[in-house]
Amino acid sequence: QAAVLYPAQMALIEPYDRPGNALRRRDLLGWYQALCDLGLNTDVLHPTQYQELGQYRVLALPIDSCYEEEISPALETALADFVKNGGLLLASAGHPVLRRVFGIEAVPHKQECVRYQGEGIIPGGIFFESYDCGDVGQPLMCYEDTGDCAAAVFPVGKGRVVPMGMWYGAEYLMEETGAVPPQYGNRDLYPLCVAEHDPVRDLVRTVFPESRPVQRGIEIAAFTDGWVIVNHTSSPWNCAGYPGERQFQYEMADRTLLMGHSAVWIKQKEESV
Repeated sequence: QAAVLYPAQMALIEPYDRPGNALRRRDLLGWYQALCDLGLNTDVLHPTQYQELGQYRVLALPIDSCYEEEISPALETALADFVKNGGLLLASAGHPVLRRVFGIEAVPHKQECVRYQGEGIIPGGIFFESYDCGDVGQPLMCYEDTGDCAAAVFPVGKGRVVPMGMWYGAEYLMEETGAVPPQYGNRDLYPLCVAEHDPVRDLVRTVFPESRPVQRGIEIAAFTDGWVIVNHTSSPWNCAGYPGERQFQYEMADRTLLMGHSAVWIKQKEESV
C-alpha cells in the first residue's frame, strides 16, 4: 500500500555528529510510523529498488541531505512515473527531487508556527521551507505570522506531489516542543503529535479511506486471511473492529482487548474478507 524511500546516501555518508543528524534520521522512522499508524502495510524501499514503485499508491520521502552526492537518474524517472500514474508523493522539506524532478522551488523559512484546518501547530524542528504555488499548486498549510505557504499540493499527471515544508517524520515523533512562543499569547497551538488535524492523515485518506479502527501506536498488518495487530502503547486497545478468531500473545479476560506491548493474530471470518 505505501512505502518510505530509504535515504541511502545520507545513511552512508553523513557522520552522526553533524548538526541535525539525529533529527534527519528520525525523519525516516517518523514517516514509517505515521503510515503504519494509519493502518497501511508499509515497506521501506531502497533507492535501487525503484522498479518496485509501481506496486504502491503512497510514497514518503524523508530528508536525504546527501542525495546529490550520487544522483540516480533511473530513480528520478521512476518517481516521475509513479506520480504521473496516480501516486501520492509526500516529501519532507529540502529533498532535492522536489526541484530536480518536479520543478518545485522552495525558499528557506524561519521557524514559525503553522496553521492547518484552522488549528495551530508548533513545529519543533530546525529546517523549514515555503513554496510559491503559482497557478498550479494548492496551499495546504500556512505560516502563522507571515502567511507564507508552508505546505502545498501540486498535481502532476494523475497524481500529486506534496512538499511538507518541514521534516514531517521528525515532527511526528516529537512528544514535546517547548512552550508556546510568547508572541502568540494565549492562542491554541499544539505539537503535531497531539493536534486534532493532520495533513498527512487527511491526504492518505483520499487514497485509502478508513474502513476499520486505527490509532496512533497500533500497527496493523493485513493479510489475505486476517490481521496481525501490534499494540506499541502501554494501554489496552479494543480490537473488536476486526472480527474473527483471535490468538493473543497474552490473554485477557475481555477478548476484545489487546494488552499493551503485545500482539494478536486475528483470522478473518469468511463474511469479513
